[in-house]
Amino acid sequence: MNPRRTDALPPSPVHWAMVDDWSQEGDLAASARRVSAEGAPGRAQCAALRLLASVLDAEHVLVFGSTGGVAEAWLLEGMRTTGTLTVIDADPGVQAATRDALASAPSTAVRVITGRSDAILPRLTDTGYDLIVFDAVASGSPGIEHASRLLRRGGMLVLRLDDHEAGSRGVRDESAHLRDDPRWTTAWLTVGTGLIAAVWHGDEETAAE
Repeated sequence: MNPRRTDALPPSPVHWAMVDDWSQEGDLAASARRVSAEGAPGRAQCAALRLLASVLDAEHVLVFGSTGGVAEAWLLEGMRTTGTLTVIDADPGVQAATRDALASAPSTAVRVITGRSDAILPRLTDTGYDLIVFDAVASGSPGIEHASRLLRRGGMLVLRLDDHEAGSRGVRDESAHLRDDPRWTTAWLTVGTGLIAAVWHGDEETAAE
């Protein structure tokens, strides 16, 4: 058996730039990016979100912490055309930009809701979502307990990170909770600035139904 390597270097900025450039952006997302505020997620991270939506054959997707339509446009590409994308953010300016950016989205319905997650979460339908994506800093963490209530069995929770969030205590605690809970299968994906993805398997009560 080969010894575990400890001297391997992480990908260089040049490598990551190549990966980001390789991910081709559609017209809707490109248009949203041109008018978005600084800090919109990179193309590689957005491509990973689109891939996850496609793998799940997602029909109902929930986003906490809008990106001004950038990541949302990529998600729409991976979703069913009969689906609904719901975007929640407390900032009315960001939500207005998101609504404008996605106004020409084909087929898929888009709901843009302005408000705090703690006020809106209790009103959302149990087991009503295939995929939940959230940015803890932008929207406040919706909490694992809410995600497990809102996701169908086999659905996925994704925490979208940026350079400032990745090493924060809150992210470490949340990701460790997911990793150590047997009801979830979790991976920390290092694409772009990072994604933590977790598949919900259900608890004993839902598994028996």
